[in-house]
Amino acid sequence: MLVANAVPLFGETRQSRGAVGTFVDITDRKRAGEALEATNAELRSFAYVLTRALQEPLRMCWTLRSYWHRTASDAWCRCRQASLSLRLCRFNHGGVLKGATSLLGG
Repeated sequence: MLVANAVPLFGETRQSRGAVGTFVDITDRKRAGEALEATNAELRSFAYVLTRALQEPLRMCWTLRSYWHRTASDAWCRCRQASLSLRLCRFNHGGVLKGATSLLGG
């Protein structure tokens, strides 16, 4: 591929005397630009695939974290309910419910 450039030459009376022209072969530059664009397209494609590939494990980690959070929260509620039941079911020495009266404000 060639790029041409020309400039007119004028004499002292402003009449055209000719022109000076240059031709530059830009074939190598054009091929290098195309190769660079192809490499950039590959890198964009790789980045897209890598991003998608990393999102799935992160999504799994987030889901597992949410599951653990719910499970721990449920376990804490069950433990709290069991603790409340134990407090209501404790007997003192005389066989009277201990704690039930304190929970009811007595």
